Amino acid sequence: MEIYHVDPSTVMRRSPHKEVSEPDWRHQAVRLVAEGQIEPIEVVDLGEDGIFRYRVAQDAWAYAEAQVIAAMELGWKTILVTC
Repeated sequence: MEIYHVDPSTVMRRSPHKEVSEPDWRHQAVRLVAEGQIEPIEVVDLGEDGIFRYRVAQDAWAYAEAQVIAAMELGWKTILVTC
């Protein structure tokens, strides 16, 4: 596994039907501001035809999706992922 910097908007949820609660992503935003992104988020590379797309891995950290949303809300241009 390697670590990459990616645009958080290129990371899809594990399940599009499961909503991430606002309190969860807001809590992760507070953590990101205070601590930075300490560990990369495990993703699956869905890139096809040179287009970069990722999906949060099924066995990734429980709040991985909330952290991706928090990074987007904070306006972060990149986050760390591993795949």
